[in-house]
Amino acid sequence: MFLDNFFKPKKIGIDIGSEKIYFYLEDKGIVISDYTYIAVNTKNDSVFAIGKEAKEMSGRVPPYIKIVKPVLNGVIYDFEAMQALLSHYFKEIREKYNNLFGYEALVAISLDMTEVQKKSFEDILFAVGMKKVYSVPKVVAAAVASRCDVLESVGNMIVEYGASKLEIATISTGGIIYSKSLNIGGYDIDNSIVSQIKNNYSISIGELMAERLKKSLSSSDKEKEIIIKGRDVSTGMPKQISIRVADIVLATEKYIEIIADNIKLVLENIPTEILSDIYEKGIMLSGDSSRLFNYKKKLKSLVRLDMYVVDDPATSVIRGLGILIGKMDEYSLVINKIR
Repeated sequence: MFLDNFFKPKKIGIDIGSEKIYFYLEDKGIVISDYTYIAVNTKNDSVFAIGKEAKEMSGRVPPYIKIVKPVLNGVIYDFEAMQALLSHYFKEIREKYNNLFGYEALVAISLDMTEVQKKSFEDILFAVGMKKVYSVPKVVAAAVASRCDVLESVGNMIVEYGASKLEIATISTGGIIYSKSLNIGGYDIDNSIVSQIKNNYSISIGELMAERLKKSLSSSDKEKEIIIKGRDVSTGMPKQISIRVADIVLATEKYIEIIADNIKLVLENIPTEILSDIYEKGIMLSGDSSRLFNYKKKLKSLVRLDMYVVDDPATSVIRGLGILIGKMDEYSLVINKIR
Protein backbone atom coordinates (compact mmCIF):
# COMPACT_ATOMS: atom_id res chain seq x y z
CA MET A 1 0.00 0.00 0.00
CA PHE A 2 2.81 2.41 0.91
CA LEU A 3 4.69 1.68 -2.33
CA ASP A 4 1.49 2.01 -4.39
CA ASN A 5 0.93 5.50 -2.99
CA PHE A 6 4.63 6.37 -3.29
CA PHE A 7 4.71 5.71 -7.04
CA LYS A 8 1.52 7.69 -7.72
CA PRO A 9 1.35 11.32 -8.84
CA LYS A 10 0.38 13.72 -6.06
CA LYS A 11 -2.93 15.50 -6.37
CA ILE A 12 -3.18 19.29 -6.18
CA GLY A 13 -6.38 21.24 -5.58
CA ILE A 14 -6.42 24.60 -7.38
CA ASP A 15 -8.83 27.47 -6.79
CA ILE A 16 -8.13 30.43 -9.08
CA GLY A 17 -10.25 33.48 -8.38
CA SER A 18 -10.11 36.99 -9.78
CA GLU A 19 -8.42 38.19 -6.59
CA LYS A 20 -6.86 35.19 -4.83
CA ILE A 21 -5.27 31.89 -5.87
CA TYR A 22 -4.96 28.83 -3.61
CA PHE A 23 -3.18 25.49 -3.92
CA TYR A 24 -3.93 22.46 -1.75
CA LEU A 25 -1.35 19.66 -1.92
CA GLU A 26 -2.35 16.11 -1.04
CA ASP A 27 -1.16 15.18 2.48
CA LYS A 28 0.15 18.73 3.08
CA GLY A 29 -2.89 21.04 3.10
CA ILE A 30 -3.00 24.59 1.72
CA VAL A 31 0.56 25.27 0.55
CA ILE A 32 0.01 28.54 -1.35
CA SER A 33 -2.39 31.42 -0.73
CA ASP A 34 -1.60 34.50 -2.78
CA TYR A 35 -3.08 37.20 -5.00
CA THR A 36 -3.88 36.52 -8.67
CA TYR A 37 -1.78 39.43 -9.89
CA ILE A 38 1.29 39.61 -12.10
CA ALA A 39 3.42 42.65 -13.00
CA VAL A 40 4.95 42.53 -16.48
CA ASN A 41 7.83 44.62 -17.79
CA THR A 42 6.54 45.50 -21.29
CA LYS A 43 10.01 46.61 -22.44
CA ASN A 44 11.20 43.01 -22.59
CA ASP A 45 8.01 40.99 -21.80
CA SER A 46 9.51 39.66 -18.58
CA VAL A 47 7.79 38.97 -15.26
CA PHE A 48 8.55 41.82 -12.87
CA ALA A 49 6.57 40.67 -9.80
CA ILE A 50 3.94 38.11 -8.82
CA GLY A 51 1.16 37.82 -6.24
CA LYS A 52 0.99 40.15 -3.26
CA GLU A 53 4.09 42.05 -4.39
CA ALA A 54 2.48 42.80 -7.78
CA LYS A 55 -0.84 43.79 -6.19
CA GLU A 56 0.80 46.29 -3.85
CA MET A 57 2.46 47.97 -6.83
CA SER A 58 -0.94 48.95 -8.24
CA GLY A 59 -0.98 52.68 -9.01
CA ARG A 60 2.71 53.00 -8.12
CA VAL A 61 4.54 51.78 -11.24
CA PRO A 62 6.06 53.48 -14.32
CA PRO A 63 4.16 53.21 -17.64
CA TYR A 64 6.22 50.26 -18.91
CA ILE A 65 5.19 48.07 -15.92
CA LYS A 66 1.75 46.57 -16.52
CA ILE A 67 -0.23 45.10 -13.60
CA VAL A 68 -2.32 42.20 -14.92
CA LYS A 69 -5.21 40.33 -13.29
CA PRO A 70 -5.55 37.35 -15.66
CA VAL A 71 -8.93 36.15 -14.35
CA LEU A 72 -12.24 38.02 -14.31
CA ASN A 73 -15.81 36.75 -13.88
CA GLY A 74 -14.52 33.18 -13.52
CA VAL A 75 -12.81 33.26 -16.94
CA ILE A 76 -9.12 33.47 -17.91
CA TYR A 77 -8.64 36.60 -19.99
CA ASP A 78 -4.86 36.69 -20.31
CA PHE A 79 -3.53 33.20 -21.03
CA GLU A 80 0.15 34.15 -21.17
CA ALA A 81 -0.06 35.88 -17.79
CA MET A 82 -1.99 32.94 -16.31
CA GLN A 83 0.56 30.43 -17.57
CA ALA A 84 3.41 32.53 -16.15
CA LEU A 85 1.59 32.74 -12.82
CA LEU A 86 0.93 28.99 -12.62
CA SER A 87 4.47 28.13 -13.78
CA HIS A 88 5.85 30.27 -10.96
CA TYR A 89 3.74 28.58 -8.27
CA PHE A 90 4.25 25.04 -9.56
CA LYS A 91 8.00 25.62 -9.62
CA GLU A 92 7.74 26.72 -5.98
CA ILE A 93 5.73 23.60 -5.09
CA ARG A 94 8.10 21.25 -6.92
CA GLU A 95 11.15 22.76 -5.24
CA LYS A 96 9.63 22.53 -1.77
CA TYR A 97 7.64 19.28 -2.06
CA ASN A 98 9.53 17.32 -4.69
CA ASN A 99 7.53 14.42 -6.12
CA LEU A 100 9.27 12.29 -8.78
CA PHE A 101 5.99 10.99 -10.20
CA GLY A 102 4.37 14.29 -11.06
CA TYR A 103 1.08 15.90 -10.21
CA GLU A 104 -2.62 15.66 -11.04
CA ALA A 105 -4.87 18.69 -10.67
CA LEU A 106 -8.40 19.04 -9.33
CA VAL A 107 -9.57 22.49 -10.37
CA ALA A 108 -12.57 24.44 -9.11
CA ILE A 109 -14.49 26.02 -12.01
CA SER A 110 -17.45 28.36 -12.46
CA LEU A 111 -20.83 26.89 -13.33
CA ASP A 112 -21.17 28.84 -16.57
CA MET A 113 -17.68 28.15 -17.93
CA THR A 114 -17.99 27.13 -21.58
CA GLU A 115 -16.35 24.08 -23.14
CA VAL A 116 -13.97 26.36 -25.06
CA GLN A 117 -12.96 28.11 -21.82
CA LYS A 118 -12.48 24.76 -20.08
CA LYS A 119 -10.27 23.57 -22.95
CA SER A 120 -8.11 26.70 -22.71
CA PHE A 121 -7.76 26.25 -18.96
CA GLU A 122 -6.89 22.59 -19.46
CA ASP A 123 -4.21 23.46 -22.03
CA ILE A 124 -2.51 25.82 -19.57
CA LEU A 125 -2.49 23.18 -16.82
CA PHE A 126 -0.97 20.55 -19.11
CA ALA A 127 1.56 23.11 -20.35
CA VAL A 128 2.79 23.63 -16.77
CA GLY A 129 3.22 19.89 -16.23
CA MET A 130 -0.02 18.36 -14.94
CA LYS A 131 -0.39 14.66 -15.83
CA LYS A 132 -4.19 14.62 -15.42
CA VAL A 133 -6.77 17.34 -14.87
CA TYR A 134 -10.11 16.98 -13.09
CA SER A 135 -12.72 19.66 -12.41
CA VAL A 136 -15.51 20.31 -9.95
CA PRO A 137 -17.89 23.31 -9.64
CA LYS A 138 -16.75 25.89 -7.09
CA VAL A 139 -20.15 25.80 -5.38
CA VAL A 140 -19.90 22.02 -4.87
CA ALA A 141 -16.41 22.30 -3.36
CA ALA A 142 -17.58 25.10 -1.06
CA ALA A 143 -20.58 23.03 0.06
CA VAL A 144 -18.35 20.00 0.78
CA ALA A 145 -16.09 22.18 2.96
CA SER A 146 -19.17 23.26 4.89
CA ARG A 147 -19.81 19.65 5.94
CA CYS A 148 -22.71 19.38 3.51
CA ASP A 149 -23.32 15.88 2.09
CA VAL A 150 -23.78 16.79 -1.57
CA LEU A 151 -24.32 13.11 -2.47
CA GLU A 152 -27.33 12.72 -0.20
CA SER A 153 -30.84 13.06 -1.65
CA VAL A 154 -31.50 16.20 0.35
CA GLY A 155 -31.70 19.73 -1.01
CA ASN A 156 -28.92 22.21 -0.20
CA MET A 157 -28.47 25.79 -1.29
CA ILE A 158 -25.24 27.77 -1.43
CA VAL A 159 -24.40 31.32 -2.47
CA GLU A 160 -20.74 31.78 -3.47
CA TYR A 161 -19.88 35.50 -3.54
CA GLY A 162 -16.38 36.26 -4.79
CA ALA A 163 -14.43 39.20 -6.18
CA SER A 164 -16.10 39.27 -9.59
CA LYS A 165 -18.49 36.33 -9.64
CA LEU A 166 -21.69 35.38 -7.84
CA GLU A 167 -22.98 31.81 -8.07
CA ILE A 168 -26.19 30.54 -6.52
CA ALA A 169 -26.87 26.80 -6.65
CA THR A 170 -29.17 24.15 -5.27
CA ILE A 171 -27.49 20.76 -4.92
CA SER A 172 -28.85 17.27 -4.27
CA THR A 173 -27.83 13.67 -5.03
CA GLY A 174 -24.47 14.71 -6.49
CA GLY A 175 -25.85 17.20 -8.98
CA ILE A 176 -26.86 20.82 -9.52
CA ILE A 177 -30.66 21.07 -9.46
CA TYR A 178 -30.84 24.72 -10.54
CA SER A 179 -28.31 27.53 -10.54
CA LYS A 180 -27.71 31.15 -11.45
CA SER A 181 -24.41 32.93 -12.21
CA LEU A 182 -23.88 36.68 -12.29
CA ASN A 183 -20.78 38.73 -13.07
CA ILE A 184 -20.90 40.79 -9.89
CA GLY A 185 -18.71 40.67 -6.80
CA GLY A 186 -16.42 42.52 -4.45
CA TYR A 187 -14.87 44.58 -7.27
CA ASP A 188 -18.26 46.15 -7.97
CA ILE A 189 -18.48 47.19 -4.33
CA ASP A 190 -14.98 48.71 -4.62
CA ASN A 191 -16.17 50.78 -7.59
CA SER A 192 -19.35 51.76 -5.75
CA ILE A 193 -17.26 52.93 -2.77
CA VAL A 194 -15.03 55.00 -5.09
CA SER A 195 -18.12 56.71 -6.56
CA GLN A 196 -19.73 57.26 -3.16
CA ILE A 197 -16.59 58.83 -1.64
CA LYS A 198 -16.17 61.06 -4.68
CA ASN A 199 -19.81 62.18 -4.69
CA ASN A 200 -20.19 62.65 -0.92
CA TYR A 201 -16.75 63.92 0.09
CA SER A 202 -15.18 65.21 -3.16
CA ILE A 203 -12.21 62.89 -2.72
CA SER A 204 -10.84 60.65 -5.46
CA ILE A 205 -9.45 57.39 -4.06
CA GLY A 206 -7.55 54.51 -5.64
CA GLU A 207 -8.20 50.79 -5.93
CA LEU A 208 -6.25 49.80 -2.81
CA MET A 209 -7.94 52.42 -0.61
CA ALA A 210 -11.38 51.32 -1.87
CA GLU A 211 -10.54 47.71 -1.01
CA ARG A 212 -9.38 48.73 2.46
CA LEU A 213 -12.68 50.54 3.02
CA LYS A 214 -14.61 47.50 1.80
CA LYS A 215 -12.74 45.27 4.25
CA SER A 216 -13.74 47.63 7.05
CA LEU A 217 -17.31 46.61 6.22
CA SER A 218 -16.52 43.22 7.78
CA SER A 219 -16.57 45.00 11.15
CA SER A 220 -19.72 44.66 13.22
CA ASP A 221 -19.04 48.09 14.71
CA LYS A 222 -20.73 50.47 12.29
CA GLU A 223 -19.62 53.48 14.37
CA LYS A 224 -15.96 52.56 13.88
CA GLU A 225 -14.01 55.39 12.24
CA ILE A 226 -11.78 54.95 9.18
CA ILE A 227 -9.19 57.31 7.76
CA ILE A 228 -9.55 58.03 4.04
CA LYS A 229 -6.61 59.34 2.04
CA GLY A 230 -7.00 60.52 -1.53
CA ARG A 231 -7.01 63.47 -3.91
CA ASP A 232 -9.20 66.53 -3.40
CA VAL A 233 -11.32 66.68 -6.57
CA SER A 234 -11.44 70.49 -6.64
CA THR A 235 -7.76 71.26 -5.89
CA GLY A 236 -5.96 68.11 -7.05
CA MET A 237 -4.04 68.11 -3.78
CA PRO A 238 -3.78 65.31 -1.16
CA LYS A 239 -6.65 65.18 1.33
CA GLN A 240 -7.44 63.08 4.41
CA ILE A 241 -10.74 62.75 6.27
CA SER A 242 -12.30 60.41 8.83
CA ILE A 243 -15.65 58.69 8.24
CA ARG A 244 -17.71 55.99 9.97
CA VAL A 245 -18.18 52.44 8.65
CA ALA A 246 -21.92 53.19 8.54
CA ASP A 247 -21.27 56.00 6.03
CA ILE A 248 -20.22 53.55 3.30
CA VAL A 249 -22.64 50.68 4.03
CA LEU A 250 -24.95 52.06 1.32
CA ALA A 251 -22.32 51.11 -1.28
CA THR A 252 -23.24 47.45 -0.71
CA GLU A 253 -27.03 47.77 -0.53
CA LYS A 254 -27.74 47.66 -4.29
CA TYR A 255 -25.73 44.47 -4.75
CA ILE A 256 -27.28 42.68 -1.79
CA GLU A 257 -30.71 43.42 -3.28
CA ILE A 258 -29.58 41.96 -6.65
CA ILE A 259 -28.36 38.83 -4.86
CA ALA A 260 -31.65 38.51 -2.96
CA ASP A 261 -33.67 38.80 -6.19
CA ASN A 262 -31.61 36.04 -7.81
CA ILE A 263 -31.88 33.76 -4.77
CA LYS A 264 -35.65 34.13 -5.07
CA LEU A 265 -35.44 33.32 -8.78
CA VAL A 266 -33.57 30.08 -8.04
CA LEU A 267 -36.04 29.16 -5.29
CA GLU A 268 -38.94 29.68 -7.71
CA ASN A 269 -37.43 27.16 -10.15
CA ILE A 270 -36.71 24.16 -7.92
CA PRO A 271 -38.95 21.20 -6.95
CA THR A 272 -41.12 21.61 -3.85
CA GLU A 273 -39.23 18.83 -2.04
CA ILE A 274 -35.91 20.65 -2.48
CA LEU A 275 -37.51 23.92 -1.41
CA SER A 276 -38.80 22.24 1.75
CA ASP A 277 -35.30 20.96 2.60
CA ILE A 278 -33.79 24.43 2.16
CA TYR A 279 -36.51 25.96 4.33
CA GLU A 280 -35.45 23.61 7.14
CA LYS A 281 -31.66 23.79 6.64
CA GLY A 282 -31.19 27.40 5.59
CA ILE A 283 -28.86 28.82 2.93
CA MET A 284 -25.04 28.62 3.06
CA LEU A 285 -23.15 31.86 2.34
CA SER A 286 -19.61 31.37 1.08
CA GLY A 287 -16.86 33.40 -0.61
CA ASP A 288 -14.75 36.27 0.73
CA SER A 289 -17.38 38.92 -0.04
CA SER A 290 -19.88 37.15 2.24
CA ARG A 291 -18.08 38.66 5.24
CA LEU A 292 -19.37 42.13 4.42
CA PHE A 293 -21.15 44.04 7.17
CA ASN A 294 -24.94 43.56 7.08
CA TYR A 295 -24.73 41.03 4.20
CA LYS A 296 -26.33 38.07 5.97
CA LYS A 297 -28.79 40.20 7.94
CA LYS A 298 -29.95 42.14 4.88
CA LEU A 299 -30.27 39.01 2.73
CA LYS A 300 -32.24 37.23 5.42
CA SER A 301 -34.69 40.12 5.71
CA LEU A 302 -35.20 40.22 1.93
CA VAL A 303 -35.46 36.46 1.26
CA ARG A 304 -37.06 35.50 4.60
CA LEU A 305 -35.13 32.26 5.02
CA ASP A 306 -32.42 31.30 7.51
CA MET A 307 -28.87 31.93 6.34
CA TYR A 308 -25.44 31.32 7.77
CA VAL A 309 -21.94 32.32 6.74
CA VAL A 310 -19.74 29.20 6.54
CA ASP A 311 -16.51 28.90 8.52
CA ASP A 312 -13.67 30.87 6.89
CA PRO A 313 -15.71 31.65 3.75
CA ALA A 314 -12.71 32.91 1.74
CA THR A 315 -11.08 29.44 1.79
CA SER A 316 -14.17 27.22 1.61
CA VAL A 317 -13.59 26.26 -2.05
CA ILE A 318 -9.94 25.24 -1.59
CA ARG A 319 -10.72 23.38 1.65
CA GLY A 320 -13.48 21.53 -0.19
CA LEU A 321 -11.00 20.56 -2.90
CA GLY A 322 -8.74 19.23 -0.17
CA ILE A 323 -11.51 16.93 1.05
CA LEU A 324 -12.38 15.83 -2.49
CA ILE A 325 -8.82 14.90 -3.54
CA GLY A 326 -8.73 12.47 -0.63
CA LYS A 327 -12.04 10.86 -1.70
CA MET A 328 -12.00 10.97 -5.51
CA ASP A 329 -13.76 7.63 -5.95
CA GLU A 330 -16.45 8.39 -3.37
CA TYR A 331 -17.23 11.75 -5.02
CA SER A 332 -16.97 10.57 -8.64
CA LEU A 333 -20.52 11.85 -9.28
CA VAL A 334 -19.42 15.47 -8.82
CA ILE A 335 -15.87 15.26 -10.25
CA ASN A 336 -15.26 15.43 -14.02
CA LYS A 337 -12.10 14.13 -15.63
CA ILE A 338 -10.99 16.54 -18.35
CA ARG A 339 -8.25 14.37 -19.80
